[in-house]
Amino acid sequence: MNEFFDLHDNIFIKMDINWSDGDATLYFSNNKIIICKNTIKIDFSRKMEWGKSICVNMYELKKIDMYQNLSIEIQSGDIISITAEKIIFS
Repeated sequence: MNEFFDLHDNIFIKMDINWSDGDATLYFSNNKIIICKNTIKIDFSRKMEWGKSICVNMYELKKIDMYQNLSIEIQSGDIISITAEKIIFS
C-alpha cells in the first residue's frame, strides 16, 4: 500500500476502460485517480454481501512477475482486482 495515497472511506465513483490502449482508470472522491497501464486482467464482484456501500475499505498492491496487481476491497465486501504492467496513483 502507498502510505501517501489513503483510499479508506473514499467513494469509488467509476472505472473507465480504454480497450485499444489496455488502460483502466479508476476514479474516487477527493479527486483521486488510479491509472492501470497495459491491463491484462480485471476481476470484480458486486454482490454487496456485507451490505450496500460505495466506499473503499482498503487496497493492496503486489508485484506478480513483470506485472502489478491492485486489489481494492469495497466496504460492501466486494473486491476489484486489476493486473497491469504499471499502476499509477494520481
